[in-house]
Amino acid sequence: MAKKKKKKKKKKKLKKLSKKDLRLRRVKQAKQIKKLKKQRAKAKTPARKKQLGKQIKKKQQQRLKAGEVIERKKKAAKAVPGKQSLDQFYSSDSFKTLSPEQQQMLKEYVGAMDPASAKKFTELSKVEKKQIRKEVKDAYAKKYKKQRKRLDKDYEESLALDIQQLEREQENAATDLEEALANNDTYTAEQVRYYQRTLSDSLAQAKDDYEIEATRKNAYLATRLAEIREDMELGLGRISEDEAMTLKSLEHDYGQQLDALQTNMAQRGLAFSGIRTEAEAEESEEYQDLVTTASRAAQREREDIETESARQEYYESTSVAQDIEDALRRYGYSASDAIQASEQFLGTSGTTGLIGEDLQQYLIGEQTGALYKGQEDYEKEAQRTYQRGMESALDLFVGQYGTKKYKEKFGGRDLGLDYEPLKGIKGQYTKEYRRGRADIKEQRAADEALARQQLRGYKYLSRI
Repeated sequence: MAKKKKKKKKKKKLKKLSKKDLRLRRVKQAKQIKKLKKQRAKAKTPARKKQLGKQIKKKQQQRLKAGEVIERKKKAAKAVPGKQSLDQFYSSDSFKTLSPEQQQMLKEYVGAMDPASAKKFTELSKVEKKQIRKEVKDAYAKKYKKQRKRLDKDYEESLALDIQQLEREQENAATDLEEALANNDTYTAEQVRYYQRTLSDSLAQAKDDYEIEATRKNAYLATRLAEIREDMELGLGRISEDEAMTLKSLEHDYGQQLDALQTNMAQRGLAFSGIRTEAEAEESEEYQDLVTTASRAAQREREDIETESARQEYYESTSVAQDIEDALRRYGYSASDAIQASEQFLGTSGTTGLIGEDLQQYLIGEQTGALYKGQEDYEKEAQRTYQRGMESALDLFVGQYGTKKYKEKFGGRDLGLDYEPLKGIKGQYTKEYRRGRADIKEQRAADEALARQQLRGYKYLSRI
């Protein structure tokens, strides 16, 4: 299929445009040139800058040509005042607002006049122009004032509602933050009491276990020492009894032997002889040797029993002392575990006050405590949550109403956070509001311009 040729919109030649249209075109071209210059200043590549430069040059040339045409039209109007004035009158908006019949009637009426009268007819006095402007302004003032007030009211109501919503969100967020911190404090206090009670119970249990073990061992030692001493005393008593019996037996035997010796010596007639005395001396010496031997044997037995008793006492005392020392060591281990476990949660400062000076050797030292660190982290996270929520709400408000409106409404308030809005934000709602006001103003200007043209047309008809 053959491609359809695009119909190009035919542009009117500058000569056929009125001076008013040419001036409007020049104003429009001036704005376009200004916009292109800004774009060229922001352009990042040389090629783009060159392209925008060409467009600027083209627009400047077009604006220059329009200015030249305006000047030529002015000169032509001065050259033929009557004809030019009528041409302007027939092409004016005031004339075009009339109906075809009214236009034809005016043409016939004016056409019959001489140029000077026609020119005077088609020109309105300053008083008439002022009167027309006043009538039109009074007619449209009330209508557009009502529209503007309605637009202002809608904008202010929307702003007030959004501020109220933002304030409510801030109050709710602050309340949530306060409740979170209070709940965290309550939870922390409960946990502190729990770990304090746990530490106290653990230390008390460890100390009770140690004291019970030490008491039991000391009681056992006292019993064993008493038994050992009792056994020693019993043994010593028996040795003394055996010694006495032995000495008595030896004494009895010595007496019998001495009697037998004396009888024998008497029978032999040696009762008072030196032989008898010598024999008795030998018998007595033998007797003394036996007594000494028996006494020494008994003494040795006593010493053996005392040595064995002392050895048993030493063994039992040493064994019990070692057991008590082991129990004390176990108590230290249990106390150390309990204290350091508490220190991990309550910190060094929170644990030091719960134990005596004798137990402070088991502290690790310089511990913050997981419980307090967790509380601190929770508080920081709660603050961050509040900060993020409020920043999001404020960013939304700034995006809707702009930086200026934010500073106007919230600049002096303490919102409990460090927030600085982006500079130069206009705000979507504010832009729409200003655009609406501009549209009302533009529409009013257009309506008033049309009404003025119509009144001028009727003014001409009233002169016929």
